[in-house]
Amino acid sequence: MTAKPLPASAQRVQDALIAAGTDARVVELPVAAERANRAIEDELGVVGGRPLALDFDAPGMERRLLLAVTELHTRQDIDALVGVLGRLS
Repeated sequence: MTAKPLPASAQRVQDALIAAGTDARVVELPVAAERANRAIEDELGVVGGRPLALDFDAPGMERRLLLAVTELHTRQDIDALVGVLGRLS
């Protein structure tokens, strides 16, 4: 999965998160964020993230997910998450 620049509305959310000192990131997906969360839960048994469409009424937000990775997550955890997201289409 290659990173591409976020649309301005999602970038403002990302910038606010960084300014607040969080490790949360906005990810734009090829599918609805809720579908991605179901896949993450089904495959990994964890809640993936917060769909931004729940909080922001802007075009495209239904495909954006707020993810947080902390020191409690291992490299294996992150790789597994990337694997699930990479299989979505």
